[in-house]
Amino acid sequence: MELGRKLDMPLAARDPVTYRREFLDVSRAVDLFAWTYRRSIKKYVVVMESMGAPNPLRLRYREHLTEAIGLVVRDGKSAQAAVAELGLSEGRAPGFEAILLDELKKLEVFNCARYRLTMNATQAWIDANRPC
Repeated sequence: MELGRKLDMPLAARDPVTYRREFLDVSRAVDLFAWTYRRSIKKYVVVMESMGAPNPLRLRYREHLTEAIGLVVRDGKSAQAAVAELGLSEGRAPGFEAILLDELKKLEVFNCARYRLTMNATQAWIDANRPC
C-alpha cells in the first residue's frame, strides 16, 4: 500500500509535479495580501476620522505652550505673567492665552510628560488647587 493513501493525504501532496506547480503559484498569497491591505486601509480611515482634525493654533504654539505651562507649574507664575514673560501678547499671538488656560485645565499627572513636567511637580500644582 502506498504511503500517501495510508495517511489520507491530498493528491497534490502525493504527486510531486502537481505539488510543485501549486507551490510555485503565488496567486493565493497575492490575493491574501491585497485583501489584507484593503482591510487595513479601511481601518486606517476609520481611525483617522475618529481623531478629528488637529487644532492649527495649538500646533503653531506647541513649543510656547510647553514653556508657558512649565512657567506656571514649575515656577508658580500666573498664566498672564507667563504670557507676558514669553512676549506673547494677544496682538502677537492671538488665541494663545485661551489655549493656555484650556490646557492648564486639562493638565493631569498622566499627561504631564507632554509638557516636560515631572509627575511630582504636576501633582503638587494640582494639590495647590491649580493656581494660575
